[in-house]
Amino acid sequence: MTRTPAVTVIVVNHDGGAMLSDCLRALRRTRYPRAALQVLVVDNASTDASRRILERHRWVETIPLARNDYCAANNAGLRRARGRYVVFLNNDTEVEPLWLRALLRVAESDRRVGAVGAKLLLPDGRLQGTGHEPLGRHYVRDRGFGEEDRGQYDGATELDSVCHAAALYRRDTLRRLGGFDEDFVMYYEDVELGHRLRASGAKVRFAPASRVRHRFHGTSARYGVENFYGNRNRLLFVAKHRPDDLVRSVFTSQFYENHDIEYLYAVAPDLMRKLLRSHPRARAEGAVRSLLRAYREIFDGPTVSRLARRYEVMSGRRRARVAVYDHALSFVGGGQQYVLTMADAIRATHEVTYLTHAPVDRRQMSAWHALPFPYHVRTIPLPYYQVRRTRELNKGYVRNPRCNPFDAVARVAQEYDVFINGNMMDRVRPMANHNVFVCHFPDSPLDEVCYARDYDETLTNSRYTGGWVERLWKYRPDHCLYPPVSAVAPAWRKRNLILSVARFEEEGSKKQVEMVGAFAALCRSHPRIARDWELLLVGGAIRNGRYYARVAAEVAAHGAGLPVRMLVNLPRRSLLRLYREARIFWHLCGLGETAPHRIEHFGMATVEAMQNGVVPIVFRGGGQLEILEHGVHGFFAGSREELLRHTLRLVRSPGLLAHMARSARVRGRAFSPGPFRAWVRRWFDDLAREVRDPAPPSVEAVAHGRLLERLRRDGRIRERR
Repeated sequence: MTRTPAVTVIVVNHDGGAMLSDCLRALRRTRYPRAALQVLVVDNASTDASRRILERHRWVETIPLARNDYCAANNAGLRRARGRYVVFLNNDTEVEPLWLRALLRVAESDRRVGAVGAKLLLPDGRLQGTGHEPLGRHYVRDRGFGEEDRGQYDGATELDSVCHAAALYRRDTLRRLGGFDEDFVMYYEDVELGHRLRASGAKVRFAPASRVRHRFHGTSARYGVENFYGNRNRLLFVAKHRPDDLVRSVFTSQFYENHDIEYLYAVAPDLMRKLLRSHPRARAEGAVRSLLRAYREIFDGPTVSRLARRYEVMSGRRRARVAVYDHALSFVGGGQQYVLTMADAIRATHEVTYLTHAPVDRRQMSAWHALPFPYHVRTIPLPYYQVRRTRELNKGYVRNPRCNPFDAVARVAQEYDVFINGNMMDRVRPMANHNVFVCHFPDSPLDEVCYARDYDETLTNSRYTGGWVERLWKYRPDHCLYPPVSAVAPAWRKRNLILSVARFEEEGSKKQVEMVGAFAALCRSHPRIARDWELLLVGGAIRNGRYYARVAAEVAAHGAGLPVRMLVNLPRRSLLRLYREARIFWHLCGLGETAPHRIEHFGMATVEAMQNGVVPIVFRGGGQLEILEHGVHGFFAGSREELLRHTLRLVRSPGLLAHMARSARVRGRAFSPGPFRAWVRRWFDDLAREVRDPAPPSVEAVAHGRLLERLRRDGRIRERR
């Protein structure tokens, strides 16, 4: 060659380690003017010694990326490339000194040449490939793989595509074509790019004198991703370029032939999206209908119907439908408030339906939670519990997955795009297209009827809860979102009122009996408190519930003069009035307990009190440690004695009480609903985007078996019988 055109070599690396070092040393020995050669290494979030190795090769330009995505990495390199030509080179290759000049000779010989592939050799000198060879049915192989190199492929052969282990392209041609199709992630992207290149009128050639040693699958073999992405991307290629062949390609795919039906199900949204992106609407919809008919020969009706509903949203025919399930909606509580605020944040942009087991009094819902309740409600009968005449749906009764009364909920939930299990009923199988488990605490054993970890996402109400999900259920939750608390009432004259707000739960975990006993002791030892102060116990309850009756009996046992009252199922407005009147807040959930689920998981009522300048004295533990600072916004108590000591200190020091009330008010506002609602809207925007435009599965999820494990646990994927 008489000219030395500028060339950019792009090496993509992920945990390449020693192979990367060998690749760069060989590349350094390339016989080509240094000023005309730009070398870019795109590092895909390596965790090994790759970055230290790159620091020793300062002649190389480095582009760090946050995720492992081969196609996206090459596009990042292409955007930075300065050369007239761009070479894609694997990190598990070693080039010979004249390899680049040989590629350029072929490229410069004909302006119509858009890509040139090198001769790839296995470490023992046998051929790894001399370009791609079609096998029919849209399968390809490396031409000459495993053969002795006798020059049998050295003729000037025009090819369909070349392997990207070592391949040269004209930069302007690549940019005009849009670079790599990032839907492919890795594998088969070279076949797809070669197809687009030839469709544009360019040629693909082979340079036999360009010799490159390649540790075949030296990087990816460790991760076992070739099987998934190679077969997925063949189908993706057909959907993009040969949609009429898609059904036939499904039945000739290795996924189908090897009975990997979970993978076949997993790629369906990718195929539907690719059809929509690549073809006019009428042709895309015809291909999708054909694909779904083919899937009906493999999967049962509900499985295919779920895919069809997903396509309705992907194609823009309708908004995503959201189902919120709350088995305890007929009670007032923090969990209900949490999820109702979520629903209120998205109801303008999503169609929201509530699933529950009892008729809903909409006025009462609004009164309890100070939120509108405009949602459609589907009441799902549970005969299993109706026979037992109980409103408390004790999930401990459910031990056999083949006799699970909550399957009735799952059957309804699968009709929706997003299912939010809002109040800890982990016996419900996740059957919608996207399933969210809102975890207030992991209060069930991880047994065969606990389906929490099978949900697509888990949302916890505190770091305390999230830590116990990891310990007890053996997986890490996806998000921690503190509850929204909006209880700021107009300023009002305070009175000497100690307030407790908590459900009268059947197991007595909120400790109202203990608080009555503590207050009675305080009144006996300090008659002035009995004369001037009142303890008010407020909470949701079944009026004839056992624990409610036990608390009432405890109050009666201390005599008619004890200034203690119990108020049940108050409207929200009445509760706010009590917050603005009270001076001190008591909450002892966790006192004397060792079981983590019986300790307060967050403490919404504590925050409500603080927002109104009520100074909290609460049990030292659980999520409440995340709410306040001891001695600044209130006090922690680990025993009845500490509870009484801190209470007496506040009663005897009005100045301290007023100062801490101001501090509590400021801290309480940090948990206001504004940030909660904003986060929920962003989250649901992302969910809706994922339903419409599903992201390819991550390399890590495929590599480490997490994708296959999740798919095999997925009760939504069922074969046709």
